[in-house]
Amino acid sequence: MKNIVLTIVCAVILIVVFKVFGSNDEEKKSVTKNKISESTTDGQMNAPNNGQVSAYDMNADYFSNAVRGDVRYKYKSLIVTGQISDIGSDEEGAPYIILDQVVRCSFGKDQASKIAELNNGVTVKVGGKCEGKTAIIEMDNCSLE
Repeated sequence: MKNIVLTIVCAVILIVVFKVFGSNDEEKKSVTKNKISESTTDGQMNAPNNGQVSAYDMNADYFSNAVRGDVRYKYKSLIVTGQISDIGSDEEGAPYIILDQVVRCSFGKDQASKIAELNNGVTVKVGGKCEGKTAIIEMDNCSLE
């Protein structure tokens, strides 16, 4: 009986979380679709808005076509905007933040005091070099903008 109640409670929580974070998806998809169609006159796709992109749009590009995501972002210097969903340090003590649960921004150890002042839920702009996507989009050599 406890397992059934626990399962129902978990299901309700998941539905509420999905409704809160999944709202406004049609508008986001429309904006993303328009950004995907942006390209230069020679036909090569570049990162939109002169290298400035949201973590959400970056992930949407990779999700819809990983090759396009790499062409647009991999090995390019970018400024990514997103909401901090996690803050931590790697095994060597170098700090990182994760934006919108999809972009991991890795900083040098010398940036630890600045990262220590941040909180989850805050929206930030981070400059760095995109290393592509495996399980998550990776940005290296990052700095707060």
